[in-house]
Amino acid sequence: MKLFSFRRKPHRYRRSTELHFQKKDTTADRRRAILIWSIEIAAAAAVAFLAVVFFGTQVRCTDDSMQPRIESGSTVLVNSLCGRTVPLHRGDVVVFYLEDRSSRHPYIRRIAGLPGETVQISDGQLLINGTPLTKGIKTDSLAEAGIAAQPVTLSSDEYFVLGDSPDGDEDSRTSEIGNIRKSEIKGKVWFTLLSDGRTGFVN
Repeated sequence: MKLFSFRRKPHRYRRSTELHFQKKDTTADRRRAILIWSIEIAAAAAVAFLAVVFFGTQVRCTDDSMQPRIESGSTVLVNSLCGRTVPLHRGDVVVFYLEDRSSRHPYIRRIAGLPGETVQISDGQLLINGTPLTKGIKTDSLAEAGIAAQPVTLSSDEYFVLGDSPDGDEDSRTSEIGNIRKSEIKGKVWFTLLSDGRTGFVN
């Protein structure tokens, strides 16, 4: 007859009840977090700096040639990438300084003629390569033709610029300004801050 024993048999393997705590390397984690934080701050500062340099350059308008879009006394923001790495187009409003000339104040005008084109003003109408311009900019009220009464051929790095105001006369129609070289253009105007507090994009 088989007898049942109720005695608890000893375990072959005894589990350890001791708890082991591993100390984390908090110093390395802290240094890694500081490094990542420093890189993020540096990247944000670089982006902000580039944004100010290329898109936040401020120029003050000193005449009425761009009325009513840009009033005298207002401030414009200039994208200095345009004209350097980004091409300019007809209708763009640009800021330029006249190199090697007596006047050093900034001019703000709209591009009407592009490099390589022939520009002429006849009967108040702007002609590009002999064809009246009907798109891009409004040029149907050019009472004064100036030097553009005869065809003006632009070189590979020259632009013909006009003011928006019908009464404006300080633009490429005058011999004092004439054709604008690419090196004289400092950028494209994209935003304006009017003297009365109004703001708006420039097109």
